Amino acid sequence: MRILKRGILVLSLAIVFISLFSFTNITEIANKPEVEKNLLNGLPGENNQILVVKIDDTKVAHPQIGIEQADVVYVEQVESGLTRLAAIYSFKLPSLIGPIRSARISDIELLAQYGRVGFAYSGAQSKLRPVLASANLENLSAERNPPSIYG
Repeated sequence: MRILKRGILVLSLAIVFISLFSFTNITEIANKPEVEKNLLNGLPGENNQILVVKIDDTKVAHPQIGIEQADVVYVEQVESGLTRLAAIYSFKLPSLIGPIRSARISDIELLAQYGRVGFAYSGAQSKLRPVLASANLENLSAERNPPSIYG
């Protein structure tokens, strides 16, 4: 009987002890201001407008400029086994990005997951232009913007 009473006493004290510390932790967490995190990279910071830039990935295009500041980079296979990059920027925009390449039909489906984004590219095939125009993309192509922004 004594052992049972001691066991109940110890268990009761343990519950009280755990409850006090759990309440303190919950209070601390509740009072701690929440820091906004960028949804693309998880770092503390704002979720800015998204910019997508098509970048050349051939050997002669290396090293690319501004790729290391991208939050997400997709490698897309194009013709003849060559690849292009779709660099997604939201957290920090570099002052220079490149070399810029053309848009592809696959970009529309890939970028749809981000909602309306700014899309910078060097050009597109004539048959693709109306499809790009009807997509949920802000056209920032070299065809519509002054050459100065493309260096």
